[in-house]
Amino acid sequence: MRLNNTIQRRTILAELQKINCHPTAEELFQLVHLRLPRISLGAVYRNLAVLEKEGFNQTRAAKRLGISRSTLW
Repeated sequence: MRLNNTIQRRTILAELQKINCHPTAEELFQLVHLRLPRISLGAVYRNLAVLEKEGFNQTRAAKRLGISRSTLW
C-alpha cells in the first residue's frame, strides 16, 4: 500500500509541475487518471490537502506524510 501511495504522490506532483495553471482537484484527477486508472478522486484531494497544509513546502509535506523528501519528490 505504501508503494502505491508513493506512486500516486509522484504522479500527482508530476502532473502539477507540467501545467501552467491552477487546476481544480477534478481537473487534476482527470490528468492523473490517464496515467493511474485506479486512483480515486479522494486520493487526489488527500494529497492536495497535505501539500496545501504545508504551504507546498516539500520537506514539511514529506514529514507530515511520514516519508522522506526524496521518496515524495
